[in-house]
Amino acid sequence: MKRKPLIFSVCYLALLFVLTAWILLDQFVIVRKYVVEQPDTAETTEPAVTNDPSVTADPAIGTTEPAAPTEPIITDRSYICDKFSIVITEERYLGTTVQVAEIKLSSPDLLKTAFAENTFGRNVKDTVQNMAEDVDAVFAINGDYYGYRKTGFVVRNGTLYRDSVYSDTQEAVIFWKDGSLSSVFEKDVSAKDLVDKGAMHVLSFGPTLIADGEIVVNAEDEVNRNMKSNPRTAIGMVEPLHYFVVVSDGRLEDERGLSVLELARFFKQLGCTFAYNLDGGGSATMVFMGEVLNFPTSKGDYKEREVSDIVYIGKP
Repeated sequence: MKRKPLIFSVCYLALLFVLTAWILLDQFVIVRKYVVEQPDTAETTEPAVTNDPSVTADPAIGTTEPAAPTEPIITDRSYICDKFSIVITEERYLGTTVQVAEIKLSSPDLLKTAFAENTFGRNVKDTVQNMAEDVDAVFAINGDYYGYRKTGFVVRNGTLYRDSVYSDTQEAVIFWKDGSLSSVFEKDVSAKDLVDKGAMHVLSFGPTLIADGEIVVNAEDEVNRNMKSNPRTAIGMVEPLHYFVVVSDGRLEDERGLSVLELARFFKQLGCTFAYNLDGGGSATMVFMGEVLNFPTSKGDYKEREVSDIVYIGKP
């Protein structure tokens, strides 16, 4: 009679072990690549129409030669050309080394995103440095590590990949076609609606640090991982096409890291009217001209974490 409970216990433990192993493999190991169908716009595409008499329909007939682009001015921490300027400084803030990139663009489509292996999926990962090289990026940072989760909005370069809400308190950042940034609670809108309204990229992490020029996080709002001092990656906007990107070190004896409130105060000092926290911790990475500028780490040793995606500016 005692053997039945024993057999039941063994079977239960075996089943529990298999289930746990499957969950861990699905979360961290098993690669899932998804194909997203693109809308066919070939039949609806029409030639541009202009009422300006100085503009001809055929560029070959025009009488004005386009201005020759000037050569970019490049240093170890800056890149200035006709289309954009990137100037990066290193600062010490609250016992933490902070990389600060000031970015000015001539067009919003210069700010791009990319997936690891150019593929949307789960556990499809690579380092920021490798992804930056793949897309010939001048400047790149880690994104929201969307592949770590099964839910949360994912829109990249105007294409909708995922439209599921992560939680009622989850905020997503929107990169609009006019170059402005804002955020929404995912429960209040669909990602499709955002694309229809002109969203180019939507990333899901957070929280929002600054909105309408005011800090919107405080010590009471910081809970769990957000309350701790960690390596951070975040983006802020002074005005459309004028941004600051900040990546801080942390988790080291002489690098304490930043809380989200401290990060918000830093963006406020930079004059940002909007700022949003991206994936941080061991993911926090800034790459410029192929070189990693910060010190990515999770356990004290230098190591670039493989992540799902990057935000970047490519070579002109």
